[in-house]
Amino acid sequence: MSSDKFIANSAVVAFVRRGVKLIALDFDQTIVDIHTGGSWRGLSSSLVPHVRPCFKALIEAVLAEPRLHVCVVTFSTQPGMIEDVLKAALPNWYLILSDVPLVGSSYM
Repeated sequence: MSSDKFIANSAVVAFVRRGVKLIALDFDQTIVDIHTGGSWRGLSSSLVPHVRPCFKALIEAVLAEPRLHVCVVTFSTQPGMIEDVLKAALPNWYLILSDVPLVGSSYM
């Protein structure tokens, strides 16, 4: 098991033990290691290599734990693009990721 997966699994155990129900993660410069500026002009596939391994492991660990939920929050106006990035980065979770709420900006 990689250190990212070990840390993610340990975090999930701690979250459950403390009664946490929802993990909300920011996209720009958190899940991905760059800032899209809220309006990415490139292909979503070009963002996939920028998904940080530690957040990939955390999202996978949260999705595997039925007592926890995950959502993505962002100022981006492109929640569909973010969903595409996550589905490509986490292909084993493709169907479940369709149910992950993506809360994007509606005023940019």
